[in-house]
Formats: sequence, C-alpha cells, structure tokens
Amino acid sequence: MIAGACGCRAGQPGRLQARLILQPHDTLQFTADAWARRCGEGRGFLLEGVVGGNGVLLWLHSGDSAVEGEYPVLARGDTITPRGVVGAVRFMLQNSDRGATLDSGVVTVSSAGGRIDAQAHG
Repeated sequence: MIAGACGCRAGQPGRLQARLILQPHDTLQFTADAWARRCGEGRGFLLEGVVGGNGVLLWLHSGDSAVEGEYPVLARGDTITPRGVVGAVRFMLQNSDRGATLDSGVVTVSSAGGRIDAQAHG
C-alpha cells in the first residue's frame, strides 16, 4: 500500500509526506519538498516530491482545467481515459533502490487559494 499527501502551489515548493507499507509490519516513511506543475496544455498536473533516493510522482489527467475530485488509478500507458492518475514511488531499502507503480486505488485532490492537496491510496 502507498499512502501519500502533497500540498503545494503550482510553481512553488510545498511538502510531500509518504508512507509505504511494504509488508504487514514493515513501513517506510519520508517527507520531501514537493512541486506541482500544470502539463498537457492545461489538462493535467504533475506532482512530484524527492528526497535522497526516495520520491513520489503523480500525473493527474484531469481532462479539463478543473483539478479537484477523485482520480481513479489508470493502467500505465492509458492515454484514452479522460480522467485518472498514474503514480509511482521510488524508495531506498538498505543499500538498494526499489520502485513501484500504483495499480489500484484512488487519489483525492482538493485546491484552495492556488494550493493543491492530493491524498493517494493505492
């Protein structure tokens, strides 16, 4: 399971907090600076946060200029579905790097005063 939260203004740094549950009793947590950028001619956002070898990337396909709401997790390479999210996490475990993509779940996005908040569970 991947749980994460990102709060930032487009073009300005924010904070990202991530918690990965790798096995029932094995959890990795990290906090990182986060960025949000509008992409795809205004039809989506890229949210990213990286610290050391750990990072989270969420690509929100909003289908229009509205960003708020729930985004279902899309299969990697899905370019047809108008609204959804593609997400990935990279993390260090001992001296090895690992990665995972979201294959299920939902990302809930809210915005106020130019700030974007995203909660991912997958």
